[in-house]
Amino acid sequence: MMVDISNFDFIDFGASTGGSIDFARRILGGKRPLGIDIDPEKVARMRAEGFECIEADATALDLQENSVRFVVLSHFLEHLPTPEHVRLALQSASRVASEFLFIQGPFFDADEYLKDCGLKYYWSNWSGHKCHLTTTMLTTILDDLGLSDYELMYVGEVSD
Repeated sequence: MMVDISNFDFIDFGASTGGSIDFARRILGGKRPLGIDIDPEKVARMRAEGFECIEADATALDLQENSVRFVVLSHFLEHLPTPEHVRLALQSASRVASEFLFIQGPFFDADEYLKDCGLKYYWSNWSGHKCHLTTTMLTTILDDLGLSDYELMYVGEVSD
């Protein structure tokens, strides 16, 4: 069954607790969000907090094409099981967004180097992070999907 999302201007994939919705309103200019999460308990929590949220698989959305201005994928992709699931989620997001995708997540590019030095990021071996998406993996997926107009930014240094 296709959901009517014509009243929403952005979607938050993996809405969870609503933190990225607040971010998207403040920083990205979003007005009316729709949360999507595959976990029914998180959907119920979002609704209890006053957010509109649906239970759906972001890798296989049945939503209208170009139906929202943008999609937020904040700390979402690294929880997917494989790079193929990442590709499917980005394909779904790019199909429903008319303007842009906002992707944010942990930095896995330095994992091997840090491991060789006896160091690691705290998130690198967390069991919730199934897919250690590097910039090469992400850019390959984006390019393969024809999403070639993007910017990658890194924030924060490894200080200890």
